[in-house]
Amino acid sequence: TISCVPILIILFSITFLSLFPITFASESNTQAQTETFLQNALPVDISQYNVTLKNHLQYGIKDTFGYTLESDESRLLIVFDIERNVLRSCQVYAEKGQVISDKQHDNLIDAAKSFLEKYQAYTKIDSTNLIKMLDNIDPTKDSTITEGNVELTVSNYDKVGTELTLFKWAYIINGAEYNSLQVGFQTNTMVFDVLLDTRALYSVGDTTVNVSSEEAINIAVKYSEGYSYAMPDGSQISGFNITKDKTTTELLTTTLNNTELRPYWMVRMYLNQTYHGSVIGLTTFIWANNGEVFDCSNIAVGGAYDSPSTETETPLPTSPTDNTLPLIITVVATIICTLAIVVVIKKRHK
Repeated sequence: TISCVPILIILFSITFLSLFPITFASESNTQAQTETFLQNALPVDISQYNVTLKNHLQYGIKDTFGYTLESDESRLLIVFDIERNVLRSCQVYAEKGQVISDKQHDNLIDAAKSFLEKYQAYTKIDSTNLIKMLDNIDPTKDSTITEGNVELTVSNYDKVGTELTLFKWAYIINGAEYNSLQVGFQTNTMVFDVLLDTRALYSVGDTTVNVSSEEAINIAVKYSEGYSYAMPDGSQISGFNITKDKTTTELLTTTLNNTELRPYWMVRMYLNQTYHGSVIGLTTFIWANNGEVFDCSNIAVGGAYDSPSTETETPLPTSPTDNTLPLIITVVATIICTLAIVVVIKKRHK
């Protein structure tokens, strides 16, 4: 089983790169993003590995690249997710042996600071306040601190037999989470594991929350009175009885026109009986600024529709019991299983 958690980046120095350059074949702009990351950000001693571009998958506005790094001691799979020419995520998967890091750290805070100091040079996004927040948190304990509109959460959990520590910086406005940066390290070795960064992907639009949680419930209940769904035989199911005391709400954000984040209410309403198609509830999605319903779906036994059709991938959770990045998990599995033409990047020796 391949699991996926947020992804991290640490840069090599310019001097180091001049001594041990990596030679790549001609590439697309998206591939160049991954190559720059490998050279300037990935906290792995690249000089110890032969680097091979194994696969490139393209789907819509996203590109996924899989690289193998091989040495006598270890073999790594590095998976990058690029969206609209922005590096969104990176995952390190050790197929054999241990990751050969470019630098040793005394503790997790030092590892995280080292990453952020270098990563901000790669992204050109100022991370000074994020670095300062690390001085006020204990990485050995699950905890959350807030400074201004930035919330830093530390989570520790097991990832397929390896203890992982995840740092997540989320931007909170009016109670809703917008963009975030997440960085994960192996707890005992301080080795980089995973990174997810949406800060350069989405702009923040109208953050107004004019609709309260109770008002969102009332809007959803009213909407359900005219809602129906079709069965395979063409019949329409309607007339739902809502168990209001079991109804829950959550304030989230999603994109408008694929780039601009806006807040919405997700209202889950459970029914007093099971309806045709094993439907036990309805999920309604309501814009938080004007109360407009923009989507509604069924909750059925054996599975629930938990996100609107227009919703982008939710930022990585801080709990191992929540859904992580199913897309990246699928991509990693695909890259491992798919045979493809490879581009070999020759190892340079001292």
